[in-house]
Amino acid sequence: VLMYTFSKRLPFSSESGSTAASSAGVAQLVETVDAIWTNLTETSTTFADLVVPPETSEQLGTYVYGPLKALVQQRNRLITALVAERRLQRKAAGRTRPEQPDMLDLMLDEGLSD
Repeated sequence: VLMYTFSKRLPFSSESGSTAASSAGVAQLVETVDAIWTNLTETSTTFADLVVPPETSEQLGTYVYGPLKALVQQRNRLITALVAERRLQRKAAGRTRPEQPDMLDLMLDEGLSD
């Protein structure tokens, strides 16, 4: 997905001395999304979703869903920053589409909003 959307990839842990293209923002995005999935699959989240009655789940919401909401907000900030960075790169390059556009370039060409 990273290659398709951002033309970036992160090296696998088994790749030593890899020359794979990566950026700090993309690496943080990968870590944040991994943390989101970890949170979503935790026992406490599953328990709250499947077992806790709705009137009780509101009381548990901050405990169970608070960390997830914070991670989603962080993910959104990272994506917004990556899009802003790409917009600046395109403006500085003086052209709207690179020779090998990725999904983000195509979305920007179609007027992706903030």
